[in-house]
Amino acid sequence: MGLALMMVMVMGGAYATLLIVQDWKRREYQHALGVGKWLLAGIGVYFIALLGFSVTSSDRLVGSEGVQFCSLDGDCGTTGAIVRVERKKTAGNPPRELMADGMFYVVTVKVSSSEANPKFRPKDLTGYVVDANGKAYGRRTQAEWELAGETVAEPAVMYQIVSGPSGGSYRKTMVFDLPMGVQGPALVLQQGSWLDRMMQLFLVGDEDSMLHGKTKLQVVVSGE
Repeated sequence: MGLALMMVMVMGGAYATLLIVQDWKRREYQHALGVGKWLLAGIGVYFIALLGFSVTSSDRLVGSEGVQFCSLDGDCGTTGAIVRVERKKTAGNPPRELMADGMFYVVTVKVSSSEANPKFRPKDLTGYVVDANGKAYGRRTQAEWELAGETVAEPAVMYQIVSGPSGGSYRKTMVFDLPMGVQGPALVLQQGSWLDRMMQLFLVGDEDSMLHGKTKLQVVVSGE
């Protein structure tokens, strides 16, 4: 529904803009202003609906069941779940060894799809960690490179990609520098290219739309 509403809004806005330009060229200024008012009203209604769905939503904390990823066309056949969490004070080896300000949390995520022969784009998967107070922590990509040993490998090897007629999966490891004694860390995953995520910001009812509640994955250190 969200994508359909966005398409209607975009097409309607484009048509209204065309009418305004044509009226302006014909010096029919009053009619152009009238169309402009309707255009602004439509944009206003759309944003009210967008924010209405978002502010009435709430965050959701999940465990091993993971989170569903939905594409712009509404397909929700892909799932992401945490399969391992480790803590390290350092990443890499001297002289390039990195030391965490607090503690490195090395989080391995498994993404699975029920689609036949899925085409994965592991580089489009990212995320951030939030603590119990709502403070967000971004990825430490340099630490990720050091832990990976900066090896150049085929994506199928690096991400353990499996794809076949019955579905497929891949794994990706992300690193976050979290304070010592951090309370209630949870991972928010984001899937898709930067353009996909930009569009989803303005998609009514989409979890990645602005101010919408997020599904968070509990970050629990393996073996603890």
